[in-house]
Amino acid sequence: MKVSRTPSSSPYATDVAKTANAPIFHVNGDDPEAVVHVLQLATEYRQTFNKDVVVDIVCYRKSGHNEADEPGFTQPLMYEKIRKQVCFATCWEKKRLNPKNKKKKKKQKVPTLEKYRAKLIAEGIVTEEQVQKMTDTCMQEYSKAYVEASSYKPSKMDWLSSYWKGFKSPKQISLIRKTGLPRDTIMKLGQAITSVPEGFQLHPNLEKIMERKREMFRSGKGFDWATAEALAFGSLMLEGNTVHLTGQDVERGTFSHRHAVLHDINTDRTFLPLHQIGAPGPCYIHNSPLSEFASLGFELGYSLETPNALVLW
Repeated sequence: MKVSRTPSSSPYATDVAKTANAPIFHVNGDDPEAVVHVLQLATEYRQTFNKDVVVDIVCYRKSGHNEADEPGFTQPLMYEKIRKQVCFATCWEKKRLNPKNKKKKKKQKVPTLEKYRAKLIAEGIVTEEQVQKMTDTCMQEYSKAYVEASSYKPSKMDWLSSYWKGFKSPKQISLIRKTGLPRDTIMKLGQAITSVPEGFQLHPNLEKIMERKREMFRSGKGFDWATAEALAFGSLMLEGNTVHLTGQDVERGTFSHRHAVLHDINTDRTFLPLHQIGAPGPCYIHNSPLSEFASLGFELGYSLETPNALVLW
């Protein structure tokens, strides 16, 4: 008998990615080389197929959220078990400082760094002296930064505000710019947004919609909202600006009105007509899961970091 599980009862937190049909890699966090290998594999998958992929690093947080955190407030049983099993004082350091100490103790879980350090030494890849030198160098950098932090003075280039040089603040009044476009520019954009590559076959109903759009540019009449939006996007791109649009079903448009990304009915090929205008500014139009806070959080950061961009969600 097959028993289905709801996402809330799944054994892994990453099982939620199954709803997006994304591959999920589970890897042992105690094996750094395996983690690197899986992350490289996941990155190559994403870059090759332009699809989501999830990596679940199975491990524990020795100190909770950070070193100043007290995870026992909310996870008392879990962290009581971790504190009993994890060797907090590094095993390698104990052996190095007191090699004659052979007293048997209850078996404890060795931290990942110590385990990997011992592995490399055992394989002859590094010596204990080299490991100690690297450790000392790292700690010296930390100590130096800690001391210099007390006299650190931030510069404008350290903050996102440096990217916004020349932009008006909300309290300033900017000049009103003409938003009209020359006829030649409109026709150039119209040619791009109503054309598809040779051999690219649209759905018959969508082909009718594209033909109506072509008639708009031939007659100069009857422009609909979606076509006007595409013209606005294209004009911004011609000026070197980025257009970034994400959201649930934004490629087609929730009410089947936008059709910014086209699909070949015979293959899985997709095509974004705005890419044909040859503009210096890039255009990104992607569907995203119905997860408002996640999408909005990303787009907010993108909008703050990239002033010359139209960021829409």
